[in-house]
Amino acid sequence: MADTREFACLYTRGVADFEGLDAAERLRFSAFYMSTYLQLQEMHRLADRGAMDADTWAGFHGLLQETTRYPGVRQWFAIRRTWFSARFQAYVDELMQQTPSLDGTAYDDAPGCQTAAAVDAP
Repeated sequence: MADTREFACLYTRGVADFEGLDAAERLRFSAFYMSTYLQLQEMHRLADRGAMDADTWAGFHGLLQETTRYPGVRQWFAIRRTWFSARFQAYVDELMQQTPSLDGTAYDDAPGCQTAAAVDAP
């Protein structure tokens, strides 16, 4: 995200509406979240086993709690949940049940980030 404006804009659209992305964008968004959530799954496993202190886990928990509020991440996880362990799936499901979804406008004010339709328009 930090490397290119293009991916930052893709991310802002994806967290609002994963299903609204085109096929190539869904692939890139999925690759990003797969990598991120596989790492978070490992942090969750370490915390469960007591191999991570509570203060460190709190930061990872906060990241999961925040990202699971995004409608596009919820859409993505519903489709890709089988990429993760049953234990982590249950944990993410619990977070989603406990935390209300955002309305999809979290990044509407991202300057210069237009929808794909607006970019493709003549």
